[in-house]
Amino acid sequence: MSDKRIPRPASPKKAAASRANGAKSRGPLSLEGKARSSMNALRHGGYTDAILLGNEDPADLEALYADFAARFNPIGLVEIGLVEEMAAAHWRIRRYWFAESATLDLEIINQQPDFERKFEFISEPTRLALAIAHFTSQGSQALEFYHRVESRLRRQYSRALSDLIKTQQLRVQRQPAALPPEPIIKNDETNPPESQPPISQPLPVPVIPPASINVHQRPDPPLVLPSDNIPNRVAS
Repeated sequence: MSDKRIPRPASPKKAAASRANGAKSRGPLSLEGKARSSMNALRHGGYTDAILLGNEDPADLEALYADFAARFNPIGLVEIGLVEEMAAAHWRIRRYWFAESATLDLEIINQQPDFERKFEFISEPTRLALAIAHFTSQGSQALEFYHRVESRLRRQYSRALSDLIKTQQLRVQRQPAALPPEPIIKNDETNPPESQPPISQPLPVPVIPPASINVHQRPDPPLVLPSDNIPNRVAS
């Protein structure tokens, strides 16, 4: 008999508590935490196994996806899946670029004996043209196949990018609006009134009262000047 213990199912009370705690979780909040969460989805979802060939390095694909995740900041499995689709299309487009170059290189190598027998000197562009002409004359669909695959992958990338933008815009629209800031209440204790510079006022103009006149005071006699018309008194 096996010594392994059979796990017991959780009680309804414990299961309800687990669901409640899970509902409170909003996932990582920082950009670093979101990037780690996206990489966990990449590793545990079989993403690399579905994309990579045996001679391709998983670290290169993970670095590519990390760059895409940092650029588009996906939140939730839907957005993460769209970013994965974009990274996969990007990876495969470049794979077929290498495959097309390798196909032409092989044909150039195969034609090397004919080049040496027919030509004393042949340039590299001419060798490439003869390799392409070989595929065209033989009715080979290799180059056309690469071009069709690249076009399909480009449409896949553009469609995933468009869906990602719409999904993120919808998520932002569904978020609750931010509350307006609370008004600042000023009082003498917490916010004393700001001191203002004194207002300069004009100096008062002195008022000079009019001279007072006493009605009971006799005025001074008029000043009589000597005149030639008054005869001189003769002494008696």
